[in-house]
Amino acid sequence: MHQNVSYKGNELSSAFQSNLDDFIIENNIHTWIYGHDHHNVKSFKIGKTNILTNQLGYIFKKEQKKFDFTKAFDI
Repeated sequence: MHQNVSYKGNELSSAFQSNLDDFIIENNIHTWIYGHDHHNVKSFKIGKTNILTNQLGYIFKKEQKKFDFTKAFDI
């Protein structure tokens, strides 16, 4: 599982991450999009599933530096 190490060992880490690797792999999910921790990382895979994020974060904390306005889609 990909983990944001800044919360490792923190009692609040479950608010920012959970291990759904088995669920993702077993359900043959093409793409998993996640957010909530305000940090963008390079895309990666769990099994055959593309794991993506594009989080704006808090602008007043300057967390938006890695946000990409060109990554948008319609549902």
